[in-house]
Amino acid sequence: MLKKLRIKYGGDDLYFTVNEENLLYYLETPKLENINIKKEEEYISCALRSPFGTKPLNELINPRMKITIIVDDITRPTPQRKILPIVIKELNNIGIDDKDIKIIIALGTHRYMNQEEIEEKYGSKIVKRISIKNNEWKDSSIFMDLGRTKKGTPIKINQEVYNSDFVIGIGSISPHIHAGWSGGAKIIQPGVCGWETTGATHLLAPRSPGLFEIAGNVDNPFRKEIEEIAKKVGLNFILNTVVNPNGKIYAVVAGDPIVAHREGVKKAKEFFLRPIKELADIVIVSAYPGEIDYWAGGKAVFLSQRGLKKDGITILAGEFSEGIAPTHEEREIFALKNFDKIEILMENGTLKDLVCGGDLLMHARLLKRTKVICFSSLTQKQKANLGFQSAESIENALEMAINLKGENAKIGIINYGWEVLPELVDE
Repeated sequence: MLKKLRIKYGGDDLYFTVNEENLLYYLETPKLENINIKKEEEYISCALRSPFGTKPLNELINPRMKITIIVDDITRPTPQRKILPIVIKELNNIGIDDKDIKIIIALGTHRYMNQEEIEEKYGSKIVKRISIKNNEWKDSSIFMDLGRTKKGTPIKINQEVYNSDFVIGIGSISPHIHAGWSGGAKIIQPGVCGWETTGATHLLAPRSPGLFEIAGNVDNPFRKEIEEIAKKVGLNFILNTVVNPNGKIYAVVAGDPIVAHREGVKKAKEFFLRPIKELADIVIVSAYPGEIDYWAGGKAVFLSQRGLKKDGITILAGEFSEGIAPTHEEREIFALKNFDKIEILMENGTLKDLVCGGDLLMHARLLKRTKVICFSSLTQKQKANLGFQSAESIENALEMAINLKGENAKIGIINYGWEVLPELVDE
């Protein structure tokens, strides 16, 4: 019997059918139907009043201070326009004037946001009141050198952040393929660091033997490194949300960048870890809500591997309207090189973009683990350059996968796969 199912694609529901006897699991984030705006505002205010691991803001800040708020960008679902008015009101109540507050967008090495996107993401009222700017990572003159970490990572940090009296980071926590979980210190690195720092840290995960086990595990080399960097830079306070793909809030934590983050991870595990009893032969995964480009949306493929047998087939559905990697052109040029060849290209200086190099190393390991069939607005050439087979629809991709794996292949489906992490549990 055929079962009608859906996944998110390009902001819309995409429907397809699967033989019921083949369907092993269907995963997505829990519903949050009873959460309204008033309740969300209460979550945020309560978190600010009861921070983890530190005192509330009114006991940490005095009216003479210059405050920098670091916020995540358009590629993340954090509901910044709900959060910022509450945080800024709290700062105003302490005695901080709007002119003494600045907001910096933690781009990492993502493309700069335009004015329309800034107003949509952070709210036009906030944009009119508070100075807000991109972390312009392409301009090396905005960064200062803080030396190196214990492991030798160079620390290049936005000067405005370092020279602030008090720094607040606002972001979200979800499974992450480098950091285990996003949020916390990640707002500093890669958020407002120079590309040299980001390049060094982004080589840690792909060189790790347990690459595909990092997501969901907070104890990993990348997380330790970025927390050392954030401490040296002076990240004073965080506010992190756990949200569904549409930005509706499940939980909020605030306080010390490490202590509060770990409390947030507990809530994130409740929301994003979805149990399965068996690994699938074929997994269909939606890259929503991170499908702005493959650079961001590729995370869904890595998370989906936790629900897929080695040498299984991954069917990736993602619009990727801005292409493969707008700020990292080598991502497409070298995507078919194997792991050792990429290491050589970085060593001899042919590949100078180490952020891209780290991503390419991960991609090389992915292609050794799974065959990927892609349904996307990417061109057939772009898909081929990534080493992916192209499909005209989910049904077409599924037919291709079953031809490879057989009529009895077990199928797993992951909606909102950019955030959902399958977790294999005992019967």
